[in-house]
Amino acid sequence: MDRRRHADRRLAGAGPVAGAALLALALLGAAVPAGAAIQVEAHLDRDQAAVGERVTLTVTVNGDGDAARPELPPLPDFAIYPAGTSRNFSFVNGRMASATVYTYILAPKHEGSFEIPPIGVTAGGTRATSSSLRITVVAESQAPPPGTTPAPPPGASDPRGRRPRGRDPRAVFVTADADPAHPYVGEQVTLTVRFYQGVRLLQRPDYKPPAATGFWVENLPGERTYYTEVEGRRYHVTELRTALFPTAAGELVIGPATVDCMIETDPFGVDPFSLFRGGLGMGEPRAVESRPITIQVRAIPQAGRPPDFSGAVGRFTIAARLEPETVRVGEAATLTVTLTGQGNVRALADPILPTIPGMRSFDSGSEVTDQNTGGTVGGVKKLTRVFVPETSGSYVIPAVTYPVFRPDRGVFEVVATQPIPLAVVEAGAGGVPVPARTVVAPQGGADLRFIRLGDPGLVLHRKNPWANAVFWILQVLPLAALAGIFLYARHEERVATDQGYARLRRSGKDARRRLRHARGALERGDGRAFHAAVAQALIGYVADRANRPAPGLTMDAVRAVFAGRGIDPGLADRFAGCLERCDFGRFAPAAGTAERELLAEAEELLTSLARAGL
Repeated sequence: MDRRRHADRRLAGAGPVAGAALLALALLGAAVPAGAAIQVEAHLDRDQAAVGERVTLTVTVNGDGDAARPELPPLPDFAIYPAGTSRNFSFVNGRMASATVYTYILAPKHEGSFEIPPIGVTAGGTRATSSSLRITVVAESQAPPPGTTPAPPPGASDPRGRRPRGRDPRAVFVTADADPAHPYVGEQVTLTVRFYQGVRLLQRPDYKPPAATGFWVENLPGERTYYTEVEGRRYHVTELRTALFPTAAGELVIGPATVDCMIETDPFGVDPFSLFRGGLGMGEPRAVESRPITIQVRAIPQAGRPPDFSGAVGRFTIAARLEPETVRVGEAATLTVTLTGQGNVRALADPILPTIPGMRSFDSGSEVTDQNTGGTVGGVKKLTRVFVPETSGSYVIPAVTYPVFRPDRGVFEVVATQPIPLAVVEAGAGGVPVPARTVVAPQGGADLRFIRLGDPGLVLHRKNPWANAVFWILQVLPLAALAGIFLYARHEERVATDQGYARLRRSGKDARRRLRHARGALERGDGRAFHAAVAQALIGYVADRANRPAPGLTMDAVRAVFAGRGIDPGLADRFAGCLERCDFGRFAPAAGTAERELLAEAEELLTSLARAGL
């Protein structure tokens, strides 16, 4: 091993080109591979973790390249996920030696001190084992506070800022923080997730948002990127923000945010042969996650609560407009009430619109427009009511009041519109006279002249145009075209303003597009991207049809959606099975999945869900 490290130092000091030349000479001078007995080494990336965190177990098999996979002992206190395999080569005294590295992700289930027994490997009838390992699992409450940047462990970097050779525990990591930590029910909590990248990534990272049970989730636009230094090391940071609105008082937990990525490792400290594979380093899979965050949600106070309070939380104003303000009896006047402000606009209850004696009234709908800017969720909600007066006179549309709780002040306030006068005149008034009925007496002494209604002797020789079918076709075509244009315009307007309708309309198209991406990834041999695309197609379709945020849609929520639509529970079981196979394909590729069968099952499942009414 000393000679190997010495050779590594000489290669590193000689530079990439000289190192590649020396390695090529070593390849030409190598006679036969080393046939030494195998050696097994096991390593944990940490000796202490909290419940819910992920611990990386690395098993390195040095020697025979035909060795079987490691035989992991039973570990009932951990959930185990295979995370990939890599192969390294090196030369020692003119002989080529190989090392196979197996990576596993361990998720501790509960706290305690645990021993991982020796891990055995069999090759050519011989068996070798590693030494045992120990790890201490603490409760989540003993972990560092959420949102703090964990300090790199000893050896993660030296005073000159170099990366250590071999595995770099602080190459990438994730943090999350939530503000405020003690919100009221319905108040916006801004969750900020930061992904720190200290090395180059070989592929786009796969981000999995945290579970947010008990929250209404709204994604905030804009992904922020910047550079910063942590403990003397420079990182590229990707920052994502999400708005969470707690729906109940008490203690709520925001789960860990997870990022799966493939990092580039040090070419001279890990695998010098990476130079011949067209890059400066080999890939190493990493799965990092933030710590869960506990939020203490305060109930909206009872003191000072208006009797008609409907749960609106935020900062809102209200306005009303009546068009026109003067109408005739039987004509319509439209009242438009607009709520504008910051808060969960989509969860706002409708204001109570007035009714007026002597007038018929009809609600003509409402619409919501999002205005999420500056990290704050807000928007506009419009409601319209049509009034049709039955008698003339002067009327007043009374003020519309709306109670709101201000979480920034901890008090209630009532916003209100101004009363609006409405003048109603008799039909035909206002400068439009009613036509008078007159009778003209004929000259010649007769008081009445009879109108001849018909004469059998009179024959119409000209054919009326309306007796021809072409005439009616020409009359109907412009009306049909106008109706089609009107319906299309209404559809486009609703797509632009109604997010739920837009998601419903494009749900099938988006699902087919994701399945096409999955098929393309399958043809490229990218199993991880294939399984991720299939899972996104399934979850995204249900989320779009139910107008629910896809990141917070758990399997329990999916079953609830299916039950609400009266869908056969068997489809829910097939749906859960497909998602489980996708998770195994993404996080445990060694477990194996039949990709083409999975793709066919997903397509058939989506078709069955559509036929079932989802």
